[in-house]
Amino acid sequence: HILDYLRDTGSFTLSPAVTGPQRAELASELQFYGLLERVMPYHALEQIGVSLLKQACAAGTKQALQAAVAQAQALVLEMGSTTPWLEETFQDSRWVITERVVTDAPVWAAED
Repeated sequence: HILDYLRDTGSFTLSPAVTGPQRAELASELQFYGLLERVMPYHALEQIGVSLLKQACAAGTKQALQAAVAQAQALVLEMGSTTPWLEETFQDSRWVITERVVTDAPVWAAED
């Protein structure tokens, strides 16, 4: 990924097929080479969003979850096909927080 970025910085996009552990390893390598903000500009914001959601889930209240989602500025939520309680229409889906805000809350959008 790093070499692909260096070959063509203008059109490089990180594949959505990159898994969570792969993203973490890539982020570490990019940080080492000073490229993290260029290749993954929302990485730090995503980490904050994940932390907020984990804390909200630990609290276990609807209010905590709503506050965490409202505070998160960048987050990608991936739902796998092995989630038993998830309706079939949402299996293997990927959601991102958009810049759009409705009633003081960010809007989530599904990605293909």
